[in-house]
Amino acid sequence: DGYYFDDIAFDSPGATIDPAAFRPATGFTDEQLGAIQARSRYLYDNTEYAMLGWGGGVCFLGLSLLTERLSNVTMGLPSEWMVMLMTEKATCHEMMDKSVEASIKCLAQLHEAVGDRCFAWGIAADDSGTQRSEFIRPALWAEMIKPHYARLCAWMHRNTNWKTFLHCCGSIYHLIPHMIEAGVDRSAHGHARGSPRPRPGAPRDLQARRRLRLQPGSQHPAQCPRGEHHRHAGRRLRIRLITSTTAKWRKPIVLPRDIRVDRENL
Repeated sequence: DGYYFDDIAFDSPGATIDPAAFRPATGFTDEQLGAIQARSRYLYDNTEYAMLGWGGGVCFLGLSLLTERLSNVTMGLPSEWMVMLMTEKATCHEMMDKSVEASIKCLAQLHEAVGDRCFAWGIAADDSGTQRSEFIRPALWAEMIKPHYARLCAWMHRNTNWKTFLHCCGSIYHLIPHMIEAGVDRSAHGHARGSPRPRPGAPRDLQARRRLRLQPGSQHPAQCPRGEHHRHAGRRLRIRLITSTTAKWRKPIVLPRDIRVDRENL
């Protein structure tokens, strides 16, 4: 009896979030790691593609079909979670801390398996906007969610050569500056109707944000020093490498996709 695009897997009637029951996945099986290692080595050695890795990330607003539901802080109840962000802040921070800790353990395993064969890794699939605006106030996002992204991105930049990549559907225009400050190097999302657009003659940094390159003002810019050689230079940038702990995606999947990364920004 709902609307055409309702996802009935979310917000089950009568269900509640039990923080004590939140136990995100903390690693992959040897079989999964062996598969992703072999697949990444094959693609790197036998194709001209650059690779973007995926798996072991986080989701802090819950509307994601790429993140295992049991590893999602909303536990399948995003409406209740968004209320908790205002009414039970300490509990939410504890759950997001646990999510980041689990993600770091997963990413450490994946980095050991894949190494620098990938130039970037997806830290999150975290849809955060409607057709016209963000799900929550940008100030609330900055207060509650931004510190946890900052911690995850900081670990990634300290411990790997990967760039951080975040997928986020919806109109999230006002979250982009916060994502930049948190250390997100690259982002991609579906453009929504009604999104604010830079006016003609707007500052170049504002226009750059609209293109979602996430470079201006970034503490971890994705651009290498001019003239610096990079091992991925010259490779075609059309491959995304995905891993997942879900039963549906037990094996790494490779999807051709133009991720719009310029060679000079590798």
